[in-house]
Amino acid sequence: MRHLIIVAVLSTCSVLSSFGQTNDTIKTDTGLKYFLTKKGTGSKVKPGWTAIQHYTLYLLNGTKIESSLDSNTPFSFQYPSKGVIKGMNEAISLMNVGDKGTFIMPPDLAYGDNNSDPSIPPNSTLIFEIEFLDVREKTLSMELYAALFDQPITAESAPKINEALDLFEKLKTTNFNDLYVGESDINSLGYRLLKKFPLASIEIFKINTQLFPKSANVYDSLGEAYVSIGDKENAISNFEKSLQLNPKNTNAIVQLGKLKN
Repeated sequence: MRHLIIVAVLSTCSVLSSFGQTNDTIKTDTGLKYFLTKKGTGSKVKPGWTAIQHYTLYLLNGTKIESSLDSNTPFSFQYPSKGVIKGMNEAISLMNVGDKGTFIMPPDLAYGDNNSDPSIPPNSTLIFEIEFLDVREKTLSMELYAALFDQPITAESAPKINEALDLFEKLKTTNFNDLYVGESDINSLGYRLLKKFPLASIEIFKINTQLFPKSANVYDSLGEAYVSIGDKENAISNFEKSLQLNPKNTNAIVQLGKLKN
């Protein structure tokens, strides 16, 4: 799914034309450049609400890095978020639900020179194609997080795993009412907990495997959580399940190689 090369591109202008540019690009004060290829009639995202979108990421030379469309799994985040690059926060703030556009993000709005992904060179300008699908005030991950921790959260706070699991079962009987239930949304909560509360993160990742049992990514994430607590047997089991669903999952291949050796 990675490193699909589009026809060689020699300039920014020719890159943009390949993305359907018909009008001049707009440049914001931060240096973000963009143009819309489709206008929607929906609302804008409000602070604290969750933005749901499909995206495809390219390098400036036309190399495709990744796309949520490949797995038909929309990406979501609570706006604004420190968990996404600055350019993504700004891009979604400029859009209405239903909009589709191309956004050119200079390095200081993207990953700069500090990026662990080898497919994105340091100081890369990135091109995102974004389709803004929906906004939701509340999500399942928000409700689970509220059940896990009493407010306000302090250094001594500990997750109430049983309360969160009980809430999940209760919400499941009502088909989650009007909550947004998204794979990436729940996965983000799991990783948010992983470093400090690995056992809680495992339960969140398990919830994702219940909701999205055909997704290779949810088992991959659960495998990583088991690695973090030294549970080799369950880590291997989940990485193997992930690999069955997606034989091209390089992370699962690497992790299994380490665990089995």
